[in-house]
Amino acid sequence: MKTSWRQDLVLWLQQLSARWMIKRGKLPHVDYSIEELNELAEPHFPQSFLVDVPVGKGTFTLLNAHIDIPSRSDSVHVKILASLDIDSAGTPLYRAHLSISLLVTPQYDVTSKTVSIEQMLLDSIELINDEYALLNNSRQLLDLVLPKGVQNLISGTFKSAIGLMTAGSSDMASDYLHLYLSGSKQKILNYHQPQIIKLIEELKQDPEFVYEMDEDDWQQKLFREYGKTVVVEDRCVRFKF
Repeated sequence: MKTSWRQDLVLWLQQLSARWMIKRGKLPHVDYSIEELNELAEPHFPQSFLVDVPVGKGTFTLLNAHIDIPSRSDSVHVKILASLDIDSAGTPLYRAHLSISLLVTPQYDVTSKTVSIEQMLLDSIELINDEYALLNNSRQLLDLVLPKGVQNLISGTFKSAIGLMTAGSSDMASDYLHLYLSGSKQKILNYHQPQIIKLIEELKQDPEFVYEMDEDDWQQKLFREYGKTVVVEDRCVRFKF
């Protein structure tokens, strides 16, 4: 959309005034509020990642995030709603929602003009009690993972049935599926938690979470020219000149 000459003049005056104030120390920083940070984060979700499972297919999904900065905190607190889904032959075996708390410290690279994650600490991973039910007996589990015709041929143990389903690689598969028979969704989450933690740690290097200051935005362009560092202060992310 084409701007009018008046809008162009106002923008030019704003940039001229900002440069004058920065050079004379009258504008020491520019702040991003919690509301603005949440708006910036929203387009990056959802994101899905594959999780290795002995039987079937696993998917870990970051559904959305809520950002907050408590008083006197020097880090950004990020609360993520995530899901863990385990399917076998297209049939859901396990579905859970997770609440993940992170403490994030941003950093600014003067050379590349980018804002990225300097430090990210995992505070907690908690299972959310919701409507998803967990399988609680071997017959129900076999009903899901084995065709009816195959079930009728089975007269042995649960482990032999799993061995038939997994083409002989029964030890790991049966041990994994036995987790479901405990009736504890937490035990299954505990099994996958090391993978989930690794995926979260790798987000620090994800290009999606490295932001280059935009030359087309006049405020960000100013920071490209004069910006020195980014800190968390006074319940905001503060870009210091």
